[in-house]
Amino acid sequence: MSVAVVVAVLLFAALFASLVALLRQRAYISAYRMLIDHSKDLMWVKDEKLRLFIINRAYSEVYGKKKEELLGKTDQELSPRVLAEGYKRDDEFVVKTDSEYVYEENEKGDCWFHTVKFPWHSLNGLFNGCGGVARNITDSKLRQLRFEQMSNIDALTGLPNRSCIVGRMQNMITGITGDGCLAVALVGVDSFRSINDCAGSRTCDEFIRLVSFRLGRACHSLGADVGRVGGDVFCIFLPMERNQWNNGDMQQRISSVFAEPFTADDMSVHLTASTGLSVYPDDAGSVQSLLATAELAMRRAKKLGFGKTVRYSNDMSIAQERSRKIASRLCSALGRGEIAVVYQPRLSASGDGKVLGCEALIRWKNPELGELYPRDFLSEARMLHLIASFDEFVIRNSVERNIELAGSLGHFIELSVNVSADLFLRDDFAKRLKEFLESRKYPESKLIIEISESEFMAQPEKFSRAVKLARDSGIRVCLDNFGSSASFLGAVNGYLFDKVTVDRSIISRLRNREDAPELLRLLMTYAQTCSKRITVEGVENIDDLRKFSGLPLECLQGFYFSHPLSAELFEDFVFSHAKAAPSSAAALSPAVSASSASQVLF
Repeated sequence: MSVAVVVAVLLFAALFASLVALLRQRAYISAYRMLIDHSKDLMWVKDEKLRLFIINRAYSEVYGKKKEELLGKTDQELSPRVLAEGYKRDDEFVVKTDSEYVYEENEKGDCWFHTVKFPWHSLNGLFNGCGGVARNITDSKLRQLRFEQMSNIDALTGLPNRSCIVGRMQNMITGITGDGCLAVALVGVDSFRSINDCAGSRTCDEFIRLVSFRLGRACHSLGADVGRVGGDVFCIFLPMERNQWNNGDMQQRISSVFAEPFTADDMSVHLTASTGLSVYPDDAGSVQSLLATAELAMRRAKKLGFGKTVRYSNDMSIAQERSRKIASRLCSALGRGEIAVVYQPRLSASGDGKVLGCEALIRWKNPELGELYPRDFLSEARMLHLIASFDEFVIRNSVERNIELAGSLGHFIELSVNVSADLFLRDDFAKRLKEFLESRKYPESKLIIEISESEFMAQPEKFSRAVKLARDSGIRVCLDNFGSSASFLGAVNGYLFDKVTVDRSIISRLRNREDAPELLRLLMTYAQTCSKRITVEGVENIDDLRKFSGLPLECLQGFYFSHPLSAELFEDFVFSHAKAAPSSAAALSPAVSASSASQVLF
C-alpha cells in the first residue's frame, strides 16, 4: 500500500472521528437545550459583550417574545434603563472577579427571584462571558412576608403587637435628639375579666376590636401609634418635643374613647380604662424599662379606682422592689416559723362587756422586712398560690388555741376565720374542714368562716353553691366586709348567711356625717336580709360606739376595745372581761390601751 493511500485513510479516519464528535456534541447540545427548556427556572448565557447567547423557554416567556427575538440582544435593549444598568453591573462583576454572585430581587413587579450568576468559559478558552439561573420564589416569599406580618400584627385587632411595638419604639428612640422625648401610655380596660365571664369570649373579642378602633381614631390626629400589648392592654406611643408633652391632653383623648357605651352582639356596656404614663428619657433609659415603668403606673392607677390616669414616679419602682423581696421570701415563711396568728376580741353589743368571740388574723414577721400585715403580702401570696396554705394554717392554729382557751374558760367562744376564694371554692373544702373539726372534737357551731363581699360578688353563682354546701355540712358562713362595695348593697339580697360583718370603711366614711344614724339604720336593714346576726368592725372611739345604740347588733369590734392580741394576751383579755360587772356602763370601755396594744402586735 502506498504512502498516499495510508495518509488518505488516516485523514478520512480523522475526519470521520471529528464528524462523529461534532454530531455527538450537537446531540449533547440538543439534549441540553431540551433539558433546560423543560426547567421552570430562567436560564441564560451571555458572551463577552454580554449579549444573550443561550436562553431557555422560561426566559423567553418572561419577556413574552420568541427566542430568536432575544438572542444576540443585551439587557439595555430588553429591559428598562434602571434594571438594565443593575444587570450589567452584576454581570461585569462576575466576569471581572471570575466568581459567583447570588442575590434576591423583586424588581419585576410582584415577582421575587432568587438569582445565581456565574462565569462561563468555552471549552477552547477563547470565549468568556457569564451565565445565570433565576428561580421564581414569589410564593415562598409571600408566605415569609405573611408570617413576618403575622408575627408583628395582633390577629384580633390588626394593630401592632408587643414585638412590633418594641421595634418601632426602638427606632423612635434612636432618632431622638436634643429636647425630644418618647411618651408612652399603657391603657388597661378595667374589670374586663368579669365582663368576659359574663358576656363570653366572642363578645369580648368584639369589645376589644371596638376599643382598638376608637383608640386609633382618637390618637390619629396626634400622630401617635397605637398597639395592643396583650389581653385588654393597649399601648399609645408618640415621639415629640419635651415642651409639647401634656398629661391632660392624653388623658382627655383616652377618656373620650370610653365616654360612649360599647355595643356588641346585642349587649351594651360602659367600659373604663386605667392609664399609666411614662416618658423617655425622663422615666426610663430603654424601651423595655419604658414599658415596665408605664405598666407600674397603670397598676397604680387601677388601685386608685376605675378610669384613673397616673404618671410614673420613682416610688413605684421602690414599691415594686419591696414586692419582689416579699414574694421571694414568702414561700419559705411558714417553714421558718415567721407566720403567726393574732386575735381581735368581739364584745357583746348589749353592753354587758362579755367577749362573745374573736377574729383570727394573720401576721408575718420577717427579720429583714419587719412586721407585715395582710395588706402588705396577701396579693403576693395569691400570685404565688400560697393563700390557701395560709388560710389552712390560720384555721389549724386558731382552732387549737381556742380548744386550749376553752379548757381554761370552761366553754368555747366563737372563732371567726377569713378564708379566700382559693380555698373556699374547692370542692372538698367543707368535707375536709368538717373532718378536721371532728378529729379535734371542736364544735362546728363555734367556728365561723368569713368570705369577703367583694370576692362573693365577683363569682356569686360559684360562691352561693359553695355556701350552701358548707352550711349543709354544718359549717357556718359569714359575709365579711358587708357594704364595702356600695353598688352591691342590694345584690346580696336573698343569699342567706349565718352572720354578717359590716366593713370598717363604712364606719370611717360615716364618722363625720350628721345623717350617720339614718344611714346606719338603712345599712342594718340591708344586712338583716342576709342574716339576723350582725357584727360591726372599726369601732375606734366612744362616738363610734354611741352611733350603734339601739341598732340590732350582736357584736362590736375595733381598736376602742382592743388591738389584735397574741394568744396569751387574748386569753388574759377574755378572763378579765369575764369578771367585769355586766351592769356597769364601763363594760364596753377599752380594756387594752393603745400603748399596751402596740407592744403585743405581731
